[in-house]
Amino acid sequence: MNEEAKISKENAEQMFSELLDYYDLEVDEDSEDVTERLIAGMKKKFVRAFMRGRLELDSRDGRLFVIQHLRGPSKTIENGVIEYKPLNGRARVAMKSDKDSNHYARIYQMLSVLAGLPEASIRNLEGADLGLAEDLATLFQSV
Repeated sequence: MNEEAKISKENAEQMFSELLDYYDLEVDEDSEDVTERLIAGMKKKFVRAFMRGRLELDSRDGRLFVIQHLRGPSKTIENGVIEYKPLNGRARVAMKSDKDSNHYARIYQMLSVLAGLPEASIRNLEGADLGLAEDLATLFQSV
């Protein structure tokens, strides 16, 4: 699906930088740090999502919310929009408390806490919507 850009690449890169700055994350493709290289590798995907309006940021009272606009319909997500609250300890605990060692089950739990949605809502995302949510989880885990 070829989506038209809603914002410029420069503005999208600025939004990506704002997200990284909020979480005090560094991006260096040549770093020896695996996390930094991983985030640097995801930059293009995040910038494209910001450009296409699939991701946006909303700053309120010094807190940064990440808003994901779904491509496809969802029976469990109102208006096709997921608003992720800033990362918090509750989300980390939800992720770490899972007795199942399944990586995806743990990140879906974390995302569901941040979004205030049942875990099944995240688990039922499909295709590009699911991939973008998983990339956000990877970024949140890097904090």
